[in-house]
This record gives sequence, C-alpha cells and structure tokens, in this order.
Amino acid sequence: RLVALAGMRFDLRRLVRSLRTEGAAAGLDDEQLHATVGLARRAYRSAIVVAHFEDLRALLATWRWLHRWVAALMVLLLVVHVVYALVYGDYFGGAA
Repeated sequence: RLVALAGMRFDLRRLVRSLRTEGAAAGLDDEQLHATVGLARRAYRSAIVVAHFEDLRALLATWRWLHRWVAALMVLLLVVHVVYALVYGDYFGGAA
C-alpha cells in the first residue's frame, strides 16, 4: 500500500506538471492555471478517498464473513460440548 501511495503521489505530480504545460500552451493566465490545478488536486484526492473507502468496505466484508463462520463454529462446539457432558456425566442416570 505504501508503494502504491508513493506511486499515486508521483502520478499527481506528473498530472499537475502536464496541466501546467498544457494550460500555458493554451494561453491560460496564472490564476486560471492555479484554479485548474487546485481542482485537479481536489478531484485526485477524492478519487483516492473513494478507493480507500472501497478497500475498507472489502476488508469489513471479509471480517463479517469470517466472524459469521467462527461464530457458527463456536455455537456448534458449544452444543457438542453440552451433549457430551450430558451423555458422559451422571445426568441420564448412569453409575450410582
């Protein structure tokens, strides 16, 4: 994730450089370039936030799936434990 994050920062720098070059070639003044770069940075940050949100959703979905099956296993083990305790204990009138 850290390498990907560093790569995203590199991509953002490259995008800003490209926007400045193309904007200057198109004849935009500094104020327009600054506004365009600001919008690009904000859009890029929003895209990163959405990507992180999707990663978090996937992680939580995995946790819910794992938690569900571990909980079912624990209930099954509890039932098996109770049954064995009743069968091998004195509950059903075994030895006197």
